[in-house]
Amino acid sequence: MADKVKSISAQQLAKEVKTAVAKNERLKAAIVDPKVAMIPPWVIGLILRPRELGDRSVGEVQELATDVAKSLPSARGKAPAALLHGGHIILGFVEDPVATTFEQ
Repeated sequence: MADKVKSISAQQLAKEVKTAVAKNERLKAAIVDPKVAMIPPWVIGLILRPRELGDRSVGEVQELATDVAKSLPSARGKAPAALLHGGHIILGFVEDPVATTFEQ
């Protein structure tokens, strides 16, 4: 997991996607108008490192996510969630679905 947060502007991300599609013949043939989309559910909450969870089970991690969601006023009525992927861990809640597209 990265130790620093990296951000990218929507404009830069859209530009990178269009450039990637333009360089790849199979993508260029399949995609008419490349756009970047963010479609939930994404998990909003606390970022942890693997060492902070130790060797807890998946069930215990989900219980921690439930505790986090119950403690956040903005999570009221939302579903608790735990995301563990590629060394990244987020405990929190899933926001209501909204699709966002980025255009250059």
